Amino acid sequence: MVIRFAFAAFALALSSQASAFCVYNYSDKSVKFSQDSASGIPFKGFSKTVDPGGKACCNYKNRDCNMIGGQTAPLGMFTHIKGEKGLMGTQKISGCGVPANGSGGGPKVVRHEAGGWIEVSGGKNGKPYTAVAFTADGKTSKSNACSDGT
Repeated sequence: MVIRFAFAAFALALSSQASAFCVYNYSDKSVKFSQDSASGIPFKGFSKTVDPGGKACCNYKNRDCNMIGGQTAPLGMFTHIKGEKGLMGTQKISGCGVPANGSGGGPKVVRHEAGGWIEVSGGKNGKPYTAVAFTADGKTSKSNACSDGT
């Protein structure tokens, strides 16, 4: 009975992870992930700060994280690496991805599928920061550079 309960709990945990998008922080700094509504329609969205070595997830069926609801629905995640404080006490921020507005400057966003995930790495041993997006079926969809001041 105990073994059956343990197996059922494990299967439930596994299935809930399989139906969630996650963000993983393999870098040496905290990373702020906040969802881009893209449509301009206000919604709660996903917003978490993840410490080095941590992760955060949201079920792609949750309308607060995915208004469309499908596993391959396109989403955008503002991904900001928190830096050291500058001379005037302001914090340097590195932004990852492509311009959210599709051109030129402005805030950067990492595009990913609702059933996929994002991995941020770098900083250790002088490696550049990158944010890699994966599709729902586990394929790399895009590697995004991170740069200061965005």
